[in-house]
Amino acid sequence: MSKNPLYDALADPGQLEKLYELDPKLFRSNLTEALESNPDVALLNFWKVRLEHGSGIDNRVSIKELLNLLPICAVAFLALRIPVLMSIQPEWYFPRFGPLVVFISLIFYFLRKGRASKKIAFGLSAGGLSVFLPMLFLPSDYESSSILMAIIHAPLVMWVLLGLSFTGDNWRSDGARLNFIRANGEVFIY
Repeated sequence: MSKNPLYDALADPGQLEKLYELDPKLFRSNLTEALESNPDVALLNFWKVRLEHGSGIDNRVSIKELLNLLPICAVAFLALRIPVLMSIQPEWYFPRFGPLVVFISLIFYFLRKGRASKKIAFGLSAGGLSVFLPMLFLPSDYESSSILMAIIHAPLVMWVLLGLSFTGDNWRSDGARLNFIRANGEVFIY
């Protein structure tokens, strides 16, 4: 049996870090062996806690979440392709419905995640329709300031509805609202 390299590195925490970076799998097995013979060494116990804590984090997307997301993306894609599939002028369609399709897709995604009650889902549906229907009947006169203001403010209303769907039943909670603002910041940065 070879000598465990962790014994030599106990006096130098930087050396332990280097050993871990070189081969994490070997480091874990050496750590287990070292802890069996020296269970009272604080630095070894620290590494055990550090590695156990990090191993529980899983950044992969689950199949269920992917199956929820794919139909939403497909419907959003088809909704954005309506000017190509039908004879609708893109200059009329995209300023009105491009942002709405994106926001409605995100709202529906958060509703599917199950954070909101049926009452909030009904309110979100009514809010989405109250933005969508006026956009549908707006004339294509861009000289009118009121039409331009409606097109500008519709995404802002949808953003508020997105916040409600993100926070769900916890919309009164400061923490939930801060999480929504934090998520918006991450979207803006990335």
